[in-house]
Amino acid sequence: MSLLSWVYNHKEQLSIEFSTDDWSSKFGLKLFDYESSIKHNNMEFYGRGVDEVESVAILKSVSEVIERVICNEYGITSVGLSIQSTQDNIFDADSHAKDEILERYFLKKHIENGVPFRMIEATGPMVSEFKKHNSSSKMQFFKMNTPVGYYGVGCLLELNDKASIGFAFSYNEIKTIEKAFTEALPNLFWLQENDIKDEEKPFHLQLSFISKVKSLLGLTATNIKIETQLPDIVGQKIDLSEHGLFATAPIRITSYRIKENEID
Repeated sequence: MSLLSWVYNHKEQLSIEFSTDDWSSKFGLKLFDYESSIKHNNMEFYGRGVDEVESVAILKSVSEVIERVICNEYGITSVGLSIQSTQDNIFDADSHAKDEILERYFLKKHIENGVPFRMIEATGPMVSEFKKHNSSSKMQFFKMNTPVGYYGVGCLLELNDKASIGFAFSYNEIKTIEKAFTEALPNLFWLQENDIKDEEKPFHLQLSFISKVKSLLGLTATNIKIETQLPDIVGQKIDLSEHGLFATAPIRITSYRIKENEID
């Protein structure tokens, strides 16, 4: 049974609801954006999925909201945790979890130690289409200081005095650039459409954090050396066999952390 089928069969138990938004068309793009919500233990949790394929966007949103519930119940961070449907042979939760925690690790190294990012040029159909329909926007892509063969990329988008930022990490530079862009884009729309107090924004959208990132931009490729080493990563086991809500869910959970609490 697929995860989406399982969710449908347990929709009353989960109190799950879906919503979607066509904001991407306002930027001249074709992306599907779905939000899933689950009510559990008198709390409401949300997950979001954005993708060029509608079914993938829905699955991403469902996976993320389940992650939120599990992290809340077990008192753990969602960084380095990933859920995969047992029927999904394409998505790799193990790699995704490792990439996520390495993304946060190297980003933290830059911010804490004042290590400049390296500016890069980004191309691709989605980036080009966005530029064509949003000529007044400013787009900057930058690279983290990682070992050879690893790519940590950030995307800073600015439009109408609002700034959004997205990060990604993987072993494929093109895919990393695309993911960083699609991480930043929904938040840019959200900021354009809503008047949010700075202290109520997620930490990576707050002015203080964005200012720190902007202060580290500007180096050329010849001005940076690869010195940062990969941290030690250890797995964490999460057993849902006795979980009242997800015991029968067709999912695999992968969770990693940096050894010796090198990262929050």
